Amino acid sequence: MNIQAAQKQLATARKQACELREHIATLRQSIIKAGGITHHTGIDHFKRNKKMYRQWKTGRSLKDIAKDASISLGRAREICKRIDRVLEYKGIAFKKYQSLLKYYEMAKRS
Repeated sequence: MNIQAAQKQLATARKQACELREHIATLRQSIIKAGGITHHTGIDHFKRNKKMYRQWKTGRSLKDIAKDASISLGRAREICKRIDRVLEYKGIAFKKYQSLLKYYEMAKRS
């Protein structure tokens, strides 16, 4: 397989993975709303993660962020770094992260 073919397959696989993640999130929400998951905490993880990312980009320590969110330091780091990578590589293409772009741009300048 040549490089161009591999890059094309990789791009296709990434697009499919993104679509699957969105579909999985939709299915989870449907199940939760129908009362199918009894152990659900009621936390809106997307809102929580956005809040964590904003705090991290404005200088708050991951340790404090993790403690407030009741998650491990490693998980807090993983969430913030993942959002950072998404914003760096995909940027505005991800509409749900548009509101976080200003924090990413602000941190890049400093």
